[in-house]
Amino acid sequence: AYASLYELRVSTDGGVTWEDPVTLRRDESPNVLNDKNTMTADPNDSDFVYAIWDRLVSPPGEAAPPRAFENSVAFRGPVLFARTSDGGDTWEPAREIFRPGTIAQTIGNQIVVLPDNAQFDGELLGNHTGTIGWGVSIDGGRTWVDGGGPPVGGPVISWSSDPVVAVDAKSGWFYLCALAIGTGSSNSIAV
Repeated sequence: AYASLYELRVSTDGGVTWEDPVTLRRDESPNVLNDKNTMTADPNDSDFVYAIWDRLVSPPGEAAPPRAFENSVAFRGPVLFARTSDGGDTWEPAREIFRPGTIAQTIGNQIVVLPDNAQFDGELLGNHTGTIGWGVSIDGGRTWVDGGGPPVGGPVISWSSDPVVAVDAKSGWFYLCALAIGTGSSNSIAV
């Protein structure tokens, strides 16, 4: 009765009809929330589609009693990822690609694909540090490594909003837009 799930439906006729739903992740615990999902079709290969989201678990143990979420101050929020390599006919099981630790989560995960097929996942790390980072995959999402993130310094004290990422398909330039906490008379900077 408490399911948190990530389902998708596919239409091949512009939304007139829809196929039966496909469940990428289903959690029965009332202490789990699959949240802030995004989906990206690979512009270089139409067989590949990538799904990414954060999964909040509070308290961090999977076997906590129902309603524990209401009173818990501890949580964790790993990044989950799933993909299809056959145009959506089948989906690989969802899996964690980043675990930020306890009392930490990511938010605003979004996949962009570069012209050379590298994938970037931009995210705000919600662990009270206000950092933005990204994971990088060069094999269609099979493996991921830490790709770093934009610097904090100068007028930027920390990042405070979900990042929005994009890529120029011709030049390969990677763009990131986020709200930053700044110094001086203005404490909000759009970067």
